[in-house]
This record gives sequence, structure tokens and C-alpha cells, in this order.
Amino acid sequence: MPFHVKYGYNASLLSADFVFAMILAIAARYDDRRIAEEVSNAALRMSEGEYSELTIDPQIYKLTWDEYLRIIGEKTAALFETSAKLGALIAGGEDKEVDAFAEYGRDLGMAYQLKDDLLDWRSQDKITVGLLKTHSESEVVGKMTALAQNYAEEAKRQLMVFPRSEAAILLEDLADFTIQRKF
Repeated sequence: MPFHVKYGYNASLLSADFVFAMILAIAARYDDRRIAEEVSNAALRMSEGEYSELTIDPQIYKLTWDEYLRIIGEKTAALFETSAKLGALIAGGEDKEVDAFAEYGRDLGMAYQLKDDLLDWRSQDKITVGLLKTHSESEVVGKMTALAQNYAEEAKRQLMVFPRSEAAILLEDLADFTIQRKF
């Protein structure tokens, strides 16, 4: 059961604000300004993506594929991208490694959200209902499945920058799990 359903909308917002404040406090401890800048940029992108989704009236508006991908890119993919990039920055990665981890996270986030929307298909989510205004259900499901697979494969390709290791294999497995999961 989603947090906001179980505890209410106000508790959900307050919890998110609290967690965000904790994240800012942690980011402020690092001498590397890029850490705080990345957290700030992610928060802005995620807010913009959430606002874009909230303003869609699926009964009226016909959402395009580009709009759908932009929205999930600003929300979930931005969070995954920032998380992966922060890990690389904190670990002291070289620029090409930081960039590869950021792209891995972004692609993984896109694959994750596409699969999540497929798993929640029958919930009549606003964003997926908007897609059904211009496409058949089978067309939407087929395209979302193919896109999720493509993003997962692209995430794995980003790892080619790194030497083959147990960690790289686990990250590849995570990309595969993202699109194979049943929950």
C-alpha cells in the first residue's frame, strides 16, 4: 500500500520534506560543491516532472510518447541518475566514470519506471491513461516493454567503461532485474 494512502497526504508531504532536509544536511558536509549541486538539480528536475504529471488531465489531454518519456526522465530517472552520480563523485571517480555512472543511473531509472508503469497498468494512472488517448492498449504495452528493455541494455553498456568485476556484474544483474521483476 502506498505511503500516502496508508498515512495520508499531509504525512506523506511532511515525510518527504524531512527526508529532503536530511539529504541537504548530508550534502552540506562535503567539500566538493558538486555534491550539493547535484542534489539541488535533482530536486528541481523531479519537482518539474511531478508538476508536469499533476497538470495532465488524462480525460482531455492526449499525451505523446516524447512527453511521457520526458516526464519519467524528470522524475524517476533523475533520482536514479543523481544517486549513481553521487556515488561516483563521493568515491572520487574520474570524469568519464562519473559520467558513465550518471548515464547508467538515468537509463536504469527509465527502465525501472517503464516497468513500474506496466506493472501498475490497470491502476488507471494519469500518465498511462493519457497515452491511451492516442494509442491502443497493446501498442502502449508493446512499446513500453521494448523501451524498458532498450534502456536496461543501454544501462549495461554504460558499465563497459569499468573493468570487468563482481561489482559490474551485480550492476548488470540489477538492470536485468529491473525489467524482469514481477512486483
